[in-house]
Amino acid sequence: MGIKHINFLFLCLFSLEFFSLMKVDLTDVPKSEEEEVIGKAKILKDSIVFIDKENEFNFSGFKQKGVFKFVEDINDLDSNNLFFQNFSFDPDGTDQNYKVVQFPDNSYGITDGALIIFFQDNVDRVIFASNYELILIDNYSFGASFKSNNYSEIESLIEEIENDVRVKKVEFNLMLDNKIN
Repeated sequence: MGIKHINFLFLCLFSLEFFSLMKVDLTDVPKSEEEEVIGKAKILKDSIVFIDKENEFNFSGFKQKGVFKFVEDINDLDSNNLFFQNFSFDPDGTDQNYKVVQFPDNSYGITDGALIIFFQDNVDRVIFASNYELILIDNYSFGASFKSNNYSEIESLIEEIENDVRVKKVEFNLMLDNKIN
């Protein structure tokens, strides 16, 4: 009986010593695939998105997800499309509240143009917004959401923000919180 206890004790000590020799560097853990996909998403500047809560409009060329109807590129629509007869449209996009975001897997999301920025440490959000001429929308424990003044420069703005040492990652604020296939 004493030998079994000694063997068990030896096995426990050997196991503890073996595992204490293993060194794991948790700072070198790669990003998840979803984080990388979101980082590579692009906004489709020529997209058109509108809300159709009552599902009243069925325009040729538009896709639908929930209350949103959208087309990836307004230039792909025929000028005789009923959309143009029912809505006034500003080609500069200044009256557009939403845009389509395309992910590398060719799925889509709808954004209001706001960016969710994850910070490395405690960052003064007001100063950060001022640095990039952003409008602070909301604070979170991990970062904040900001709105840019326009869609036309958003991709270069995102690239500039991603290179800021205070930033972990940047995501588009997505409506419905999912991708559209």
